[in-house]
Amino acid sequence: MEELINVSLEGGPESIPRTVSVERSKFQDGKLKIEHLGGYEHFERAVSGEGGVSGGPDGALPEIFRWTLRTKIAE
Repeated sequence: MEELINVSLEGGPESIPRTVSVERSKFQDGKLKIEHLGGYEHFERAVSGEGGVSGGPDGALPEIFRWTLRTKIAE
């Protein structure tokens, strides 16, 4: 079973939960794409104020991803 990471989402549609668990392989290069209502909501990893990556090193704190855009699923 793949490792799950706690993720906190900022911005985007209100109908998306603010905290979710995702498989580590679902985000690459600091980007996360979530299928939602016939499209994809795109999020990028937030950088902390201290120059590091958001979230705790042990996974106890959620990674923080900020909404960037929405795309439609091609038919």
